[in-house]
Amino acid sequence: MTTGNRPANQSMRRRERRFIPPFGDGSQPNRISNLLENMLKDCRFAPFSDVGLSPDDKHTLERRNLSSRPIEPRFELALPEIDSLTASLQVWPEELALGLSVRSRHLRRYDVLGQWDADSLPSEAWAPDAGKLSNFQSDRGLDFVLALRVIGDNERLRQQGMERGKVLCRREFSVVESVDSSTFPFEWGEFGGDSVYPAELLWAIKWHDPEEDTDRYNRPVNEVLTVYVNSKAQDALTKMDNVRGTNDLAWKMLAAEITTRIWADVLSNIEELPDEDDTATLIGQVFARLSRAGDIDYSKVKDLVEQDDSLLELRSLIHEILKVVS
Repeated sequence: MTTGNRPANQSMRRRERRFIPPFGDGSQPNRISNLLENMLKDCRFAPFSDVGLSPDDKHTLERRNLSSRPIEPRFELALPEIDSLTASLQVWPEELALGLSVRSRHLRRYDVLGQWDADSLPSEAWAPDAGKLSNFQSDRGLDFVLALRVIGDNERLRQQGMERGKVLCRREFSVVESVDSSTFPFEWGEFGGDSVYPAELLWAIKWHDPEEDTDRYNRPVNEVLTVYVNSKAQDALTKMDNVRGTNDLAWKMLAAEITTRIWADVLSNIEELPDEDDTATLIGQVFARLSRAGDIDYSKVKDLVEQDDSLLELRSLIHEILKVVS
């Protein structure tokens, strides 16, 4: 069989080249890509009913706050460029839908909370049914996934690579357990190569030089130091974090090791005790937390390093503070 003077298979090959993955007829790929990249940017989220809506993707809370009350999310849903997108893709708005799902990585559960035609979104902030969320609540937090997907099913859509169910763009809002920022500021770092840190090193502390006549530790912790952890270990640590029953043990052990090194350095080098109401500086936080955890007078906190070369008591208190064994 032929089409005009060309074999049918040649015509098919030329026609297929007009379609660029993942969808569209190839006439304006950059425009479609830009539209999809910004499609969900105006959506907003709040983890609790008494918290204001925010464009932030991630909300961090201490575990005790996640344990003491259920997450009650609200969403402001918006697709400001939907008309431009449907015109560019030559689809009808009702052939696309915005779906919202909930995911608990810790409990390994996933479910759909709601779905709306692309041109029929709620006009006010929307909250899912609390009963549907009750089986997902966890002190490890939740993820909420927004996805604009194809719900139409016809040959016209399929020819453009838009099969039913195909996701065009997505965005996640997360409520996660916070890392204790008063312990140390933390970043993933590239080790090896041009870095000052060897490729085999797991973590390193970078101490920031203080201004002249300023006590090294008498500053907010983020001005004193930054802890870098080798980014090559990120996947492994994240996978261990997702294993049920481990209770964050890998992260807690790492945090305890780093914290012990930092606090031992502070206690070994200070000359004056901090004020007992000082919680704004690194030295103030170290003394306040150790004093409370060990029921120790401020004047005796330094004994944790001066009278124990093995740092056994200091390490034990830090393990208690970070709940390494719980």
